[in-house]
This record gives sequence, structure tokens and C-alpha cells, in this order.
Amino acid sequence: MDTKLLEKKMESISPFELKNRLIDMA
Repeated sequence: MDTKLLEKKMESISPFELKNRLIDMA
């Protein structure tokens, strides 16, 4: 996977959504 693409995707994700993603992955 392209790291720069992943970084750009992460930037567009809100901290709240990111937190939910991490909980789902755990």
C-alpha cells in the first residue's frame, strides 16, 4: 500500500472516526 496515500486518508478522517476504527480493529 502507498504510505502517502494512507497518510492523506488518515488526515481526512476525523479523530472521533479514527478512534472508532481503532476500536473495531482491536
